[in-house]
This record gives sequence, C-alpha cells and structure tokens, in this order.
Amino acid sequence: MDYSSIAQPWAQPSGQTPRLPVRANFPIFLKHHGKGWRFEYLTSKGKGKAADKTIGAWLPNIQLEYERPGVNGIRTDGRNIDSTLRHANLNKDGYTVILPHQADFLRVYPAQNGKYYTTKFFKLENIAGELIKTLDKEAWAEFRIQLILDGVIRQPHPTILERIRIQRARHIDRYIRQQHIPELAAKMKAIEAEVKGMSEATKLIQEKGRDYYVELQK
Repeated sequence: MDYSSIAQPWAQPSGQTPRLPVRANFPIFLKHHGKGWRFEYLTSKGKGKAADKTIGAWLPNIQLEYERPGVNGIRTDGRNIDSTLRHANLNKDGYTVILPHQADFLRVYPAQNGKYYTTKFFKLENIAGELIKTLDKEAWAEFRIQLILDGVIRQPHPTILERIRIQRARHIDRYIRQQHIPELAAKMKAIEAEVKGMSEATKLIQEKGRDYYVELQK
C-alpha cells in the first residue's frame, strides 16, 4: 500500500483513513549549519537529442530534528510544543532553522496513538506489514537548491568548501600503496575525480554567484 494519498501538510486527516503501522512520533523542523555542505552528483536532463549528464554540485547538508519535549530545552504545556529556546540556541551556534511555514517540506500521517511526522521527500509504503521509506533524491536536491535561491540558506563560503575538499583529498593517500589492486585503484580514481569536481564547482560559485544554483535547476 502506498500512503501518499493520506499525507497532510499540517494536520491529521479527518474521517476513516488508513494508519501507518508505526507509533506516533514528534513534530519536526530542519536545520543547516553554515559549515555543512556536501558535494553531490545530480542528473541534468538533456533536451531533444542531448543525453542526460551527471553534474557535481555543492549542496547544503540539512538535518532533521524532532521537537521532543524535555530535550534540548523544548517545552510543552500539555498541548502545544514550545521550541523557541531550542531555535535560539541553534541560531547562536551557527545554524539556520527551517520551519514548515517557511518552506513546504512537512507531511503528517495518521499513525498508532497519534500522528507521524516526516518530510514530503519520502515515499511511505506498507510492504508485508513493514513501513518502507524511499527517498526521492531528485526532489530533495531541488528543494535544497531552492532554499538557496530563496535566501533561506546563504551560499557556501569558498574557504569552507576548500576545507571539505582538502579533507576528502586525504582519502586518496589510503589507496596509493594498494593501487595495484583493481578495486582499490578504481576507488582512488573516483575520489580524485570527486576532488577535482569540488574545485571546479567552488570556482564556478565564485564566478557566477547565485546564477550557479539557477543553472542547476535547468
């Protein structure tokens, strides 16, 4: 069974609807640290006779956090959850807090003893009584790009990206002495290509600014 039809952005649906075969959880929000960036490969769709191609890009590493009362300064009066203090502390630590009213990411499902909160980027299915979650990687990437274009997340600083690139480049040393082994040689070449792609993407961000992310959507 595919649960997509019963997902709601804000509230539990009314009436008799199927429930997820899991216990209720807590409301969620997203957060991003200014130093948290990932180099990921995206597929650019070709038009006409042009073939699809893979592009390496810097995207924000966004984390999900549950609003669990009694944890990290999150409070409740029995009905409403107050995460104001938690959000303030995250902001002090260099995080950007992303709430459901700022960006469309939240989905709420009826579950056992309450509601189940997750993001719209997961497809939820009941397979033989087990809840299977499948991430829509393309939609997740597009969402993060849009957050940058909308100004919710600031563009990455080149110094931060260079630190990440240097850290990744150090992994190459692990395979140099064993590159006579085909499998390890292939891994080393993949990392070398990734590190090169990081440098190229960083340079493009410096040259194009916001247009770099505009072009990723094409």
